[in-house]
Amino acid sequence: KAYLVQRVNLIPFSDGTGPRVAVLGFAGTVTLHCDMRFDKASLLNCIDQMPYTGSGTNTPEAIKQAGAELTRANCDPATRICLIELVTDGEPNLGPSHSLNPTQLEALTLQYATTEKGKRTIINAVGLGTSTGLQARFLSGVASAPSQDHWARIDDYDNLEVYASKVAR
Repeated sequence: KAYLVQRVNLIPFSDGTGPRVAVLGFAGTVTLHCDMRFDKASLLNCIDQMPYTGSGTNTPEAIKQAGAELTRANCDPATRICLIELVTDGEPNLGPSHSLNPTQLEALTLQYATTEKGKRTIINAVGLGTSTGLQARFLSGVASAPSQDHWARIDDYDNLEVYASKVAR
């Protein structure tokens, strides 16, 4: 939650024509925690109320559902920035089928990310924590080009604002 708060505080919210943000969780199943909104106070309150449910990392479905949420909100890259900010504390280990191995889940995640980037959606990929599964190769593969501007690995929770600023560019 701390990263999300830092990140939201860097967004120049205005009105319904400006930036809008939705927050989805993807531990186990993908859940829309905060629907698309442009009110900073409302969004921060929603983030504060989000439950923590640790039960796997469903990264491929998170990207797919985030893209669907952008489509539902009529996000058009010709008129506004459409962005998915993937914040994860682990490697993909759940997907649409429990029969996929980690290599297949990573490939499916990269496939869904490529699909969204093909729609001109920007993807920022942020890895939080020290999980050995959070590889730079994976995060940079999910991220939009130039990838060095759209991904970060955050091991040091004392510097969340620095990293939030890096991917906010």
